[in-house]
Amino acid sequence: MRKWEYMVTRINGAIATLPNSSHSKKLAEYGNEGWELVSMCNEVDADNSITYAYFKRPIE
Repeated sequence: MRKWEYMVTRINGAIATLPNSSHSKKLAEYGNEGWELVSMCNEVDADNSITYAYFKRPIE
């Protein structure tokens, strides 16, 4: 059975800004090879909208 490594990252602003966001820094930290986007969800708190991106990659 395949084992997976998971990562959740918070994205502020539009999804189109992903490459310039803290997401890129986090992928650089963990290594950006093999990550697959699993899902995204938005949370609205007061007037703020926060998007969470969930990624996984196989553990070798």
